[in-house]
Amino acid sequence: MKKVIALLLCGAMMSSYVLCGCSSLIKKTEDNDEGETQTEETEASSGTEADETDPGPTKLQQVIDLYNTKQPEGKWGVPVFADGIRGNGSYSVHENSVYFYYSNLDRSTLQFNVDTNTMEVRFTFDLQFDDNTRYYGTNHDYIGVDQFESFIGDILEKNSSTVEIYDEAAWAVNEDKIKSDLPVYYSRLITLASKAFPELGFGIEDLGLDFGNKYRNVDPTQSTSTELTIKNDHKFEKGVCKECGMLWSEYYYETLEKLDKDTAKGEWHSVYGQASATMFSPSDYVQYSAYNKNWAELYYQYLEDTFEESCYIVVLNSNGTPFIDILFCYEMGTFPLGEGVFETRFKYILEFTAAPGEYDKVFESKESFAKYCKLQLRYTTDDEKKSDLYADKSEEEIKEMMANAKEKDCTYYTKEEIIDRFWEDYQRILASMDSGMVWMDTSLNDIGVNWKK
Repeated sequence: MKKVIALLLCGAMMSSYVLCGCSSLIKKTEDNDEGETQTEETEASSGTEADETDPGPTKLQQVIDLYNTKQPEGKWGVPVFADGIRGNGSYSVHENSVYFYYSNLDRSTLQFNVDTNTMEVRFTFDLQFDDNTRYYGTNHDYIGVDQFESFIGDILEKNSSTVEIYDEAAWAVNEDKIKSDLPVYYSRLITLASKAFPELGFGIEDLGLDFGNKYRNVDPTQSTSTELTIKNDHKFEKGVCKECGMLWSEYYYETLEKLDKDTAKGEWHSVYGQASATMFSPSDYVQYSAYNKNWAELYYQYLEDTFEESCYIVVLNSNGTPFIDILFCYEMGTFPLGEGVFETRFKYILEFTAAPGEYDKVFESKESFAKYCKLQLRYTTDDEKKSDLYADKSEEEIKEMMANAKEKDCTYYTKEEIIDRFWEDYQRILASMDSGMVWMDTSLNDIGVNWKK
């Protein structure tokens, strides 16, 4: 399948890498009597009085160590999720900076970067609306770590003395929406920031930040002006509503039509879903698409430098009867077909077909998983001719083709090895696809993919 690389998908994550590299300043406190300066010490990580002989690591150092464990290359922010909150947060922490980012599913964002030497903050906001206007900007001068709440108030009041606004036009047409949406987004940021380091038992504010109290009681789970609340009144069983007979794919298409703001009624619709903690990487995503009421697609992608792992679920209705096809794919050796269009040289494909409601048999055991699996290793030439190497070539011939391919890092897996890989991974993949549909108020079980044990 051809792929068009969408750079926008990685923009939010890459910004966390770029912005956290701000130059650090020297943090000093003045002695009122002698005019001397001294470096401030950070509170001991235990939250109790430090042992002078062995103070242990500071909370900041604990978080730095945790971040380096989760992201040893410092390439991404570490994602943070909370039940009931659309979108997610992410953090990156280094010796000189603390970075936190919140994004909802409609591209509205709040983010801040704290210089840990000066404890000065750069706060950026970007509120996007359905009329394609944006109320976005930052602070003119750095704010203190105890000035978050007052700065949110300045944004809401359009205080030009402290807030640098990049587009004045959005205020006039969206003033009421700005004043209702920003407190919700900020409440979500507060909630997510408090859950940033569950392994350590504290959150972002414990590093010396103060988000204030005014917006803590704002319900972070409520919808903003750009977020639709979908209510599923149907009772789907094996892809059909027990009460009215509606096919699940019809409900799915109608829901996407409401959520997709870039297409007209009756067209192909597609939206990105809620990210979740079951994903393998911060760059993973789920996507939901439909051509019409009888053809639905669900997609999960896990992308690394040398391979791509994905899952497609296709739901097709034929004369009122749902048909479900699941494909797990592992691809290597990306090469260009044209401007912005790419293909992969080697693609392992595991295909599963079962009647709605009978997928529990597929996932009953690894032996059952292998039994139901139709497996191929697809090879694509420069002129897009495709063949199944498992069927056409010997193991030694395949290994030689991979070794001689101009694309690097192509690895041969036997049929047993690639089945083992997806047997290990399928629960996380399907859980992510399930979680991604939370705002659509449906699930894989509604389709008839009853995969949970």
